[in-house]
Amino acid sequence: MADNLLQGLQVAANATSQAGGNDESVKFFCFQVLEHHIKTRHVSSNLVDQQALREILLTWLRNQCCTESDNKNFLKNKAAQVFSLIFVCDYPEKCLPYGALAVNMYLRILKAIDEEAVDRDVIRSQQEAERNTKIKDHIRDTCITELVDSWFQILKTYENSVSSITCLCLDIIGA
Repeated sequence: MADNLLQGLQVAANATSQAGGNDESVKFFCFQVLEHHIKTRHVSSNLVDQQALREILLTWLRNQCCTESDNKNFLKNKAAQVFSLIFVCDYPEKCLPYGALAVNMYLRILKAIDEEAVDRDVIRSQQEAERNTKIKDHIRDTCITELVDSWFQILKTYENSVSSITCLCLDIIGA
């Protein structure tokens, strides 16, 4: 990844940056560039750049949680989209080499997302239902293919060796 891209993303990550860190349009632009990078080159990037990218995103997230930032919803939504893209790109392929425990955790996270945002049997307020509809629409538009591929890869990898993972995966799929 080019150094200038990382520097631009650092501006987005650092809410107190002198180089326009408080300018939401600069942050939004940086997230758009990042989104494009993730969609086109993240998987083929070297591990150092991938880790640098994750650290910058985590720095931005920590700044959002630890300071009184009043970012507009469009910026928060773009950041959430970028985080979901990183998630989809990194898992389970990045966790499969770490073994069954990492895959188990990945599946549990997906199960929790399903229970929180997808499960229609849970009674939700109107606001929660609208939020969940946006989440589901975004998943359908951006990453459902990758999720299905990840489930297939997990089933193929663990079908004969770790039945608990196979069962958890099938439970999430609804099979």
